[in-house]
Formats: sequence, C-alpha cells, structure tokens
Amino acid sequence: MIWSAPAKKMQLVFRKLLKAAASAQPVLLIGEIGTGKELVAEQIHRVSSRKDREFRAVRCKGLSAQELESELFRL
Repeated sequence: MIWSAPAKKMQLVFRKLLKAAASAQPVLLIGEIGTGKELVAEQIHRVSSRKDREFRAVRCKGLSAQELESELFRL
C-alpha cells in the first residue's frame, strides 16, 4: 500500500501529541519552517488539561538569547 508508511508516521505523531498533552510539563517543538509545528502545538493545547488557559506560540527566529529566555521562561 502506498499510504501505509505516511499513515504510520502520522499515527506516531498523534500518539506523541496525546502524550505531550497529558503531561504537565511545557512542550518545545523544534523543526524546519513549514513542518506544522504551530498546528501541532495548537492541537496539544486543545486536548490538554490547559485548554482553558492562554495559548502562546513563540516564534524564536530572530530573538536574542536573552529575549528567548524571557519568552520561554517569562523572566
């Protein structure tokens, strides 16, 4: 079947998404531009116990180390 490999990869993504959503820990998604990181982050948020809280996507490109630290850890 031509779709079996992509389907299995997406099932793995969904399992990891649900595992991240069940965790009380913050989630950091990294990857190349255009790979759907923000979509995954939104889905994690929607199915997590934090779904009623604010969702913030932080685009790290162009941030200095100090700005990144402030954004991620709210210092």
